[in-house]
Amino acid sequence: MDTIQGDYIDAWLFRVAINKYYDSLRKRKYKDKYVNSVKIEDLLDWTTPEDIMIKNELHTMLSECLGKIPQKDAELLLLKYCGELTLKDIAIIYGTTDKSIKTMLVRAKKKVRKVMEEVQRFG
Repeated sequence: MDTIQGDYIDAWLFRVAINKYYDSLRKRKYKDKYVNSVKIEDLLDWTTPEDIMIKNELHTMLSECLGKIPQKDAELLLLKYCGELTLKDIAIIYGTTDKSIKTMLVRAKKKVRKVMEEVQRFG
């Protein structure tokens, strides 16, 4: 500070403040880039053997139920929910409108629901 002339002390303080601000931005950018990219939820495994068993049982039951409904209904459900296709995409595949696909999906879901209830009721 001894080398700074009195007339320029304001400019010097202003420049120091700006440089400190830029430094803090760089540190924050670095921190956000590397620290926030790792989430604690990703490090912890919350699945228990019971959860895995339940998922496997549901998967088996759903596969069984899809096998008991007409093939076209099963395909529609798989395209929509496993393939994550939009109604328009499915309509293009089947050569129909998206409204009719929506109706077919509702009917297919009802059929699966009915089969699942029968499976649960009768084991």
